[in-house]
Amino acid sequence: KVLTSMPVADEDLDATLLQMVMRGRRPPPWWGRCSAEAKRKALLVALRTGRLKAVLAMQPEDGEAQEEAVPQPSHLQLAPIDAEFLQEATKAMTADAEAYAVLEAK
Repeated sequence: KVLTSMPVADEDLDATLLQMVMRGRRPPPWWGRCSAEAKRKALLVALRTGRLKAVLAMQPEDGEAQEEAVPQPSHLQLAPIDAEFLQEATKAMTADAEAYAVLEAK
């Protein structure tokens, strides 16, 4: 699916962002148009699948990471992180680790 300058429904952008992160790609320049929920889901997917470049692009913490990140003209493009998100991410990654341990034990 190719995104052009033609008007695109925000729902399509949300789904495309998630697909891109699942494939290991960094978020595209238009990701600021995605919903906060899509950004949150994309960040969780990136964390759970070890896509650290995508995580850094969505949450650049230091100057070097910010230079490598997708250009972000507004701080509003950051994926929202709050206590609820951190709890959700911790639970999901713990469940992933437990499932992996069960598979390894077989």
